[in-house]
Amino acid sequence: MLLLGEKRDGGLYTQEEIEIARAAGERLIDAQASAAMARRLMELQRQRLAESQVIDQRTRRVLHDDVLPQLHTALLMLQAGGAQPDAISLLSDTHRQIANLLHTLPPTATPELARLGLLNALRHAIENEFASAFDQVDWQIEPATAHLAERLSPLAAEVCFYAAREAVRNAARYGRPGTNTRPFQLTVAACWPNGLELTISDNGVGMGFAATSQGSGQGLALHSTLMAVIGGTLTASSAPGAGTHITLALPNAAETEPAQPLTNSFGGATFAA
Repeated sequence: MLLLGEKRDGGLYTQEEIEIARAAGERLIDAQASAAMARRLMELQRQRLAESQVIDQRTRRVLHDDVLPQLHTALLMLQAGGAQPDAISLLSDTHRQIANLLHTLPPTATPELARLGLLNALRHAIENEFASAFDQVDWQIEPATAHLAERLSPLAAEVCFYAAREAVRNAARYGRPGTNTRPFQLTVAACWPNGLELTISDNGVGMGFAATSQGSGQGLALHSTLMAVIGGTLTASSAPGAGTHITLALPNAAETEPAQPLTNSFGGATFAA
């Protein structure tokens, strides 16, 4: 809705001023529509993450609580009854494959995020999943920054966690020099100038070389999109032989805040949508 009040000088609006006011009102309406679409997209992303976690947990539960015990019971019954060796061998192979599947499923991050917080959960993931990938890991995080990071919304923290873990995974998989004898080092730094800035750096071969030779970088493109959905950014800088630097930025707007109404003024005109 566009309301044009009296002009401050008491004069009449010209046709050009009316057209400018109409264009400004349409721009504000478009901005509000874009904000509404972004909120809906965030809700869909939150729902997708939740559904993915539910499916993962359900798979683990069914395999561990139902399938494996049944297969184990079948093995015992066949062995007790003198069944054919081929059947026992087949069931044994199935049992082993499912057990291996349970071990290879990636661990869910949400419980660790809720219990440890974003930065501590990232430290836990690096120390447990990538302990042998780097010769040295340097942490440059002040306690105050870790405390402020806990203010992030659960969705923002989870998206940032997975993006950071993807950066670490790429460094571990593609970054180690093949012939260089220098120690392969990972550096994790975080600060809070105007929101969280998390930097993942390594001194490896560089993403340019790794992407050309081994195909890395596609996962970072996906996480860059997810960061944009929550109002953040993912930037990468790298050069062959000079390592890779990935920076995740989550401004204060990434925290859970109530939406503010759109208001503006033009002369004596007030716009509201």
